Amino acid sequence: MQITPAIVGIAVAILVLVNVTAVLRAHLRHRRVRAALDLPQRMGTTKGNVQTERAIEVFADTDAKLRKRAPHLSTQERHAMAKALLHAKGILPPDKPARR
Repeated sequence: MQITPAIVGIAVAILVLVNVTAVLRAHLRHRRVRAALDLPQRMGTTKGNVQTERAIEVFADTDAKLRKRAPHLSTQERHAMAKALLHAKGILPPDKPARR
């Protein structure tokens, strides 16, 4: 009995498992960012979503910078600051006023 096919099979299974885990983590991160930006959780892939995807990338980058430079801020405070910066830069449209 040869052990090489078993080792190759185990290596392939581990590789698949690592890839699936990486994809799931990326999806969860995108969902958290979309929730912080008050965007729909599921969006199709259309031309209009390019701006949304860019906003998500910029938000994540800004949040990471704030986390590094101001570790004393809470998650909600960091998200609020990052969202305000995106509004100021014009990446996100301005907030809609609350209806009465």
